[in-house]
Amino acid sequence: MNDFYLIWQISPDSNGVQSGNLTRLFFSIAILIIGIFIAFATKDNYHCHSNKKRSPYSILIVGVIFSVASTIFYLFDAGGNDMLYDAFINNEYKTVEGEVHVFHEQRAMGHSKGDIIEIDHETFVIDAFYRTAAYKKIIAHGGALKEGVYARIRYLEKNKNGHILSELEKGKNRSILSVEIRK
Repeated sequence: MNDFYLIWQISPDSNGVQSGNLTRLFFSIAILIIGIFIAFATKDNYHCHSNKKRSPYSILIVGVIFSVASTIFYLFDAGGNDMLYDAFINNEYKTVEGEVHVFHEQRAMGHSKGDIIEIDHETFVIDAFYRTAAYKKIIAHGGALKEGVYARIRYLEKNKNGHILSELEKGKNRSILSVEIRK
């Protein structure tokens, strides 16, 4: 019989990271299309009625810059989050189980390091204000990993480039992929 129940598990759109990236990408494409329309619609009627010259192409330029920046951000950000989900699906994670010991709690409004917890001599930092698809619900926001709770977590010790972490990076950069709590 399984004494644990699932609290959280990574998914393709965990913490809204993927949908946020896509929204930003679609928004930038919309600005680009509006910029093209305005540039072509006003190119023959461009008259400046003030001392300041305003180009009808300015929104087009903003659209191009925003689209390029959003595309680059999307490609870099999505790769790391896809790697986390793929590692979970392909069972390329480590599992630790034991009683949770809390060494530091992040304040609800941030401005401090994340929750620092330890389970079976393995240290984890959970930061609510870090953009990731991994588990990031701190104790102050109702997180499940509180002092004395018996938990099983699955985690990954690789960075976004897929490299194994050094000892110095481990606690801060471990990505929690699944959280289970004993009933």
